[in-house]
Formats: sequence, structure tokens, C-alpha cells
Amino acid sequence: MTKPQTPGDNRTSEVLESSDAPRRIVKFGPGSDINKGDEGLIIATILDTHLLVINKFCVFRPQYLLLTVNSYRRQYEPLDKDDLDAAWRFLDSAETPHFLIYNCMKEAGCSRDHKHMQIFSRTACMEEDCQFELFPDIISQVPPVVPFRYFLHRFSKTANVEPITGSSLLEVYETLLDECKEALGLPKGAKKCPHNVVLVKEWMMLIPRRRAGVEGASANAAGMMGMVWVMRDEQIEKWKALGPSKVLSELGVPCKSTRTNITDNRTCILG
Repeated sequence: MTKPQTPGDNRTSEVLESSDAPRRIVKFGPGSDINKGDEGLIIATILDTHLLVINKFCVFRPQYLLLTVNSYRRQYEPLDKDDLDAAWRFLDSAETPHFLIYNCMKEAGCSRDHKHMQIFSRTACMEEDCQFELFPDIISQVPPVVPFRYFLHRFSKTANVEPITGSSLLEVYETLLDECKEALGLPKGAKKCPHNVVLVKEWMMLIPRRRAGVEGASANAAGMMGMVWVMRDEQIEKWKALGPSKVLSELGVPCKSTRTNITDNRTCILG
């Protein structure tokens, strides 16, 4: 309940300062708006550019934040080569499957300004009797139908393909980001574009976003994938009343019709 919900929301700081034993709030750098808390939350430094830390406000266990060491980097910036290098270093070295999300700008559901990605263990999202899948995991002639536009690139499994690097990931990301800008009616040269990123070892997906919430129902990248995070029963009832399809189409760019365009191992669902 004390998790900051939007950039500029300092409810955690207010709770600490109004407690019986107020203490100085330490951030992850002079430009950060993320509370550092216990030093034990820090797991590692990755490539001297990012900090891997435990997410204090976890939904799944384990849940991580991948923060830029430069605490003045901001969540409205697109991902860059350093971000993708650090992301892939984690995903490629982890012993079990993980997925990574990035919520770019408040319209995409970000709650903090300090640039960060979030990482979850895919096995942590599974119940004992549940076979957990993200919808891009389903490969078929007829792709799963969702009520919003998304842009997907599948990584080739061919043996002679060059290894995936931050540079190759950036090329894919920028191509998909241009698609998001077009879907939102933004020029290719636009510096800001609200979007979600979902990255796993098999594919990368970008989702253009129009708003963070509608009538009290909101979602970040995980929510757009069907894993909605709520704090109160009232929010669950709002999702039920509106219907997930309506909410997700309003948060993203709604699909009027669905067709596939497969080029160079890239699949786009186009409205």
C-alpha cells in the first residue's frame, strides 16, 4: 500500500518522515527517486552501467530492478545499447527462464523517474498446477488475438546466426519502436514515445501505449500481458466491470482488424 504509484509520488518518504523514528532516506544516487533502503537489496553491478537490486515492492518472488548507475537517466528515455547489453547479460546467464519489462513514460505505467527495467523469474509466476505462457510463446499459423496492437521480433535459433548482443538488440528495438511511433501517429524523429517492452531469450515485443489507466483500471507491461497488479479489491471489481478487452484496448492502440505481416522473422499484429 505504500508503493509509489506514479513519478513524483513520494508516499514512502512521507511514511518514513512521519514515523516515530524518522531517518534520512537514501536514494540510488543524487538524481534517483528510488529509495535504496537496506544495502542487502543490492545484488550486483552489471557491466559498470547498471545495478541489479531486489525489488522492495515485489509482486512475484524473486523480482528484480535493473537500475542505471547514472541516477539522472530517466524513464521517459528509450532503451539504449547499455540497457540492452545489461538486460541480455542477465537473461542469458540466468539458470532459469526470466522475462524483463520496461515501462517507458507514465502512460506506459511507470511509477518512478529513475530509469529502470524489471525482471521476473518465469517459474515464479507459475502455480503448481498452471502451465504459464506469455501469448507470444504460442507459435501457430493463427497468432493469438489480443485487443491492442503490438510489434514482435522472434530471435532465430539457427546455429550459424551471429550471437545476440546489445548492438543487435538495439537494432531490433529501434525498428519496433518506429512501428510504435507510427501506430501512435508520432514522427520517427520523436524523442519520446510511450511504450512497453517485454524481452525474453526467444523474442522481443513492444506495445505502443496511449494511457496508463482508464476509469480506475491501470496496467504496466505485465498487465498488458495479462498479469494485472492491484492493491485493492475495488480495482479488481473495476477490471471486471469494464472487461479486460475494453481496458487493454483503451490503454494501448486498439485493433480494428487483425492480420499478420511476417518479414525477416518479425511478426506484427496490425490494426
